[in-house]
Amino acid sequence: MKRSGFADLPLHGGRVPAWLAERMQKLGTAIVASIIHHYGAAEFLSRLSDSFWFQALGCVMGMDWHSSGITISVFGALKRGLNPGAHELGIYICGGRGKQSRKTPDELLAGADRISLDGNALVRTVGLPEDRQQRHLVEPLTLPENGYWLAVYGVPSAHFDSNPKAAGDPLKKQAALKRDGKRDVRTSAVQVLQRDDGLVVVYLFPLSAEITKNDRRIEFDAQIGRVSIPQSFDLAGCFNGKLEL
Repeated sequence: MKRSGFADLPLHGGRVPAWLAERMQKLGTAIVASIIHHYGAAEFLSRLSDSFWFQALGCVMGMDWHSSGITISVFGALKRGLNPGAHELGIYICGGRGKQSRKTPDELLAGADRISLDGNALVRTVGLPEDRQQRHLVEPLTLPENGYWLAVYGVPSAHFDSNPKAAGDPLKKQAALKRDGKRDVRTSAVQVLQRDDGLVVVYLFPLSAEITKNDRRIEFDAQIGRVSIPQSFDLAGCFNGKLEL
């Protein structure tokens, strides 16, 4: 987009009053429905990506605090107005501010179920930092060599209702290493670590369940909240003097 000018956007305090939020919902829904009807959902999403257009939309909808909280306020109004007709318009909005943001994974899964999309993939993609979106979800982590460790990076904190560090024990029963013709290997411990780019869930499997090249292939299967995390490992390339997943 070519530069066509600049905007001075001061910060403002206060909250959007209920009467204005209701009017923003009605007017915003009508505007978006008209755009989609005449130009399609893809064109509406393209216009949303233009920050000046989005600011203008917020002003037209009546957002007096035109630079403070405009994203949350506008999308909150559109979410309330558009989601009931998502099956007709092709637009479904998830998330929000504060506690509402913690419901994003469940909202993505619910929306995906309605139109037969892979909800788990959506949740993982939205929750991963941008620089990890093209990498394997499961990666090795440097930890003490007292077992087989597997780490799942970029787990959204929304999956944990309480302190993430206290959430490891409940996850122990929801993960296993699977091999053909052998018993599943269950975790002996699970740790949830905090990093700048999100949470890391680390699974420890006991060395007593020896894994060798003869196993050829193992399947890691875990559940975090409502999200399933399957990952396969070809053991032929995992041995360098010792097993390295």
